Amino acid sequence: ALVSINASLMDVNQSNMVASEKIIAGNEHLMDLNVGVNALLALMKKNSEFNEEMENKKTEQLKVIIDRQESYFHEQYKFKKKMKQIVEVLTNEN
Repeated sequence: ALVSINASLMDVNQSNMVASEKIIAGNEHLMDLNVGVNALLALMKKNSEFNEEMENKKTEQLKVIIDRQESYFHEQYKFKKKMKQIVEVLTNEN
């Protein structure tokens, strides 16, 4: 009976060792996956920061274009007004 109990305990011990090895292998695999997930998250964060930076630059460029366009229209208006005054002076002289 003692031999049978010892044999059963050895079987249980061996099963536990096999289960432990599988758990260790599973944990190592999960750790590898976690490294990949962390790398992916870091890339996604950098991509998001880059996109936000590009949107900000685009907004700044559009503001510069709009400001220059407004300045151009204002200068064009002043030029036309001067031309009108010149034409009036020339017309009055004749």
